[in-house]
Amino acid sequence: MLNLKNRPLNFLRFGLARTKELLKDVNKVYDGLAVPANILLYQYKSTPAIIYSLGHPFYVDPMSYLFAQPFTKFKKKIEKGSEFKPSFVKLMSGYGLDSNKFIGSNASLVDHLLEDKKHLETFVDSCLSFQFDSVYNVMKEAKS
Repeated sequence: MLNLKNRPLNFLRFGLARTKELLKDVNKVYDGLAVPANILLYQYKSTPAIIYSLGHPFYVDPMSYLFAQPFTKFKKKIEKGSEFKPSFVKLMSGYGLDSNKFIGSNASLVDHLLEDKKHLETFVDSCLSFQFDSVYNVMKEAKS
């Protein structure tokens, strides 16, 4: 259990492959990990095992803040063109969104959700299902 009385807690953001070794090396100087959902889902075979091997508490960051900005800023160009990064495509799919509909769009997810009440309902249902069915189950399977 985390001790909240004595000092502020230090949570490090889990990131690139080279960070895995760093997290092991500095294991004593942080209290927990923030795990981005897109990394967890895209690197679903290695990430859960590494997180559990570190022995720290963690939480999954749903990365929903990305959707508040225009999709033109959300994407990252890859070699084949101006598509979204594969990890973001997987994340968007987990949230019930077809990434192809948003390529080149100046809109944000917030704009999309405000267009129609059903968009918001679908997104919220997908977020909850995605976090529980995908993220929770991935972490649970890694633990066993």
